[in-house]
Amino acid sequence: MESFNKSVGFSRIIFIFPIDRGDIDLLENHKTINRTVLLITPKQPYIDWANSFDDGGPTMSVNELRHTAILIPDRYDEFNYKNWLKKNYKEIFVMELESWMVVPESWPKKMTYKVFKEWFEVRVADLAFDFGKGRIEVEDF
Repeated sequence: MESFNKSVGFSRIIFIFPIDRGDIDLLENHKTINRTVLLITPKQPYIDWANSFDDGGPTMSVNELRHTAILIPDRYDEFNYKNWLKKNYKEIFVMELESWMVVPESWPKKMTYKVFKEWFEVRVADLAFDFGKGRIEVEDF
């Protein structure tokens, strides 16, 4: 088994599957979606906040982080995604806080863009492939 490796912006996409040397286009059976992907990862301030609750609930560690993938319009790429993020960071901030603790009084008092960047790492992939079979189902969150 061989792999096909392609660098894309700040992201690296690696496909591993049998390669038929006669194939002209290795990706001809896969479709891209017209979105840019932001991967949101908690940093130490968020981890400290999440672990500050003495409620017998789960704890978070650097070794077991969860990530949130957000799809944004594809006109934002690795060069200008921050324009979108600066307009929408607060909704992401609230979503991330609420996923751990639903009581708004426990959230940080300041939720500025600067604080968001201190609490979360944001990575971008400007190319997203759909390797799934069947149609995508969308449901309200």
